[in-house]
Amino acid sequence: MSCDELIKYASTEKYKAICRNLVRNNELAKDLFQEFLLILLEYDKKKIILQPDAFLFRILKNMACSSTSPFYQKYRKKN
Repeated sequence: MSCDELIKYASTEKYKAICRNLVRNNELAKDLFQEFLLILLEYDKKKIILQPDAFLFRILKNMACSSTSPFYQKYRKKN
């Protein structure tokens, strides 16, 4: 799957729901989803993703749960 296809695939309700489940806060989930899409936009467009669901879920999980992620530092550390 190309990067452009990946972004379109990730821009669905499925990944918004995953964001809500990971952070359990609707406003924070919206922020997580927006930051997630920004990361995908910056991703190397030449790379081909063979397992898109696993790849996308791992990005979201790392963003939401890793205390070293920029998202965590910016939004979750305060809460």
